[in-house]
Amino acid sequence: MRKDFRIAFLNKMGFRGGAQLKTSLEAIFEHRVIDITKLKKICHLFEIPSQYRIRVWKILLDVMPPYQEAWDLVQEQRAIEYNDLRSAVSVVKKSNSFIPLETFYIQWKDTIKKYSIDSDEDVVFRAKDLAATCLALIYHTKEQYFNFQNGLYYLGDEGSDNMPSLQQPKYNPPTFSSSNNSSHGSGKYNSSAGTRSMSYDMKQQTPTSANSQYFQQKQQQQQQRQQQQQHIISSDNNNNNNTSIQKLMEYNSNNNEHSKNIPLLDLQIDESLKSIAEAFCYIFDNEIDAFWCLNNFLNISVKQYGNKDIGLIHQINILSRLLEIHDKVIFNHFKSLNIHVDQFCTLWFKSFFTCFVPPNSIDRVWDRIIGVSMDFMAYLSFSILQSKKAIILEKSTSIELLQYLINFKDINLDIVLERSIELYSSTSDL
Repeated sequence: MRKDFRIAFLNKMGFRGGAQLKTSLEAIFEHRVIDITKLKKICHLFEIPSQYRIRVWKILLDVMPPYQEAWDLVQEQRAIEYNDLRSAVSVVKKSNSFIPLETFYIQWKDTIKKYSIDSDEDVVFRAKDLAATCLALIYHTKEQYFNFQNGLYYLGDEGSDNMPSLQQPKYNPPTFSSSNNSSHGSGKYNSSAGTRSMSYDMKQQTPTSANSQYFQQKQQQQQQRQQQQQHIISSDNNNNNNTSIQKLMEYNSNNNEHSKNIPLLDLQIDESLKSIAEAFCYIFDNEIDAFWCLNNFLNISVKQYGNKDIGLIHQINILSRLLEIHDKVIFNHFKSLNIHVDQFCTLWFKSFFTCFVPPNSIDRVWDRIIGVSMDFMAYLSFSILQSKKAIILEKSTSIELLQYLINFKDINLDIVLERSIELYSSTSDL
């Protein structure tokens, strides 16, 4: 009891762990076999110091085993596997030869040595965009061609005529019967509860608005090219066929020259995936560690729930329950405007909050997701909604409210994290 009071008091005063935390971490890493349970408990109570974060994440994400004697061998194997994978991606994406998959991370690290990592210089932005795009491209290609495990960020292959759009779950908001009201006080949430009505129809999925606009633009560009080609042919119907062929060759040549200079933003990389990759570029100094931690982090729902789609729906379900139990005002306001939480929080969960938390601060949130549970995302979302309660209640239309919830950037991360940790500790088993 005294120990818990001391931790709570130090956290309240702004001393989050301090020397005691570093001593505890050093003691854990002195053992030949790392105690995973202790690491998870530390992640729940404290923010991991930056000098320990990479090691802690690699262990908790199963990039490295808890046996320290095997670290060198496993690191060597990870490097070989990553280099082979990167070479395979280079072959698969040979049409995009302008992407420097071999040197993108070196360019990024060389740039931030010359400039501040948060600099507004254009060269920093380009290097950061290149690093995030390439890292995301390698993961995306691995999942698309070699793994088929996580299709949440799948956008299809560039150049494909039948390019599939980003798939989103068809979600029916959970309903609760009166017989289940007696369980409200317990604060325990079971995703298999029979009172919830949800369906996940893979055949009736729809793209997000941003990606829908993107693919509409791509389709329009393709139609314009076809119309221009048809115009060249029809205009020369009465002329020599060689003239038509020559004009078509010139047109295609110009079009190919343009495609060589295609910007990185035109690659088929989901923006949520790209923002997550950008955060890993900030945190990790090593390209190999960055990729494997990114890979295991994005597939963490498969490990925890057995299926990535169940993980996303599970978070939406928990957030709905939290609102219904702990904040009826917001819950009823959403209900009056016919808004379901999945309409805005799907983006939050899919991007792991990188949609409004900057890359240099997102590691504080991910400490809990990696070290505690993915369920923490629902509690964090609930705390965010409570912190924005006054503004939410001011919005009188669903469009206005959804635009705010999707686009807001101002968030007090310290307060939100503290509230979410308290709520999670009081309502969930660690």
